[in-house]
Amino acid sequence: MATRVEWAERVARWERSGLSAEKFARCEGYKPKQLYWWRWKLRADGPPQPPPSSSTEPRRSMTSGRRKR
Repeated sequence: MATRVEWAERVARWERSGLSAEKFARCEGYKPKQLYWWRWKLRADGPPQPPPSSSTEPRRSMTSGRRKR
């Protein structure tokens, strides 16, 4: 079974191709309804969110927070 990422790539190739869903799907070996559904699903969910990176989180000091003078 294809993953979400694979379907996103397929939908992007279909949209760039300028072909109808029927023609593109026939050439690629899947059903036009799958292309339509995945295009809808990907748009409805919005762009994928990157996982949180530890570099974007504020650093916490092991000290009490007071500055030394």
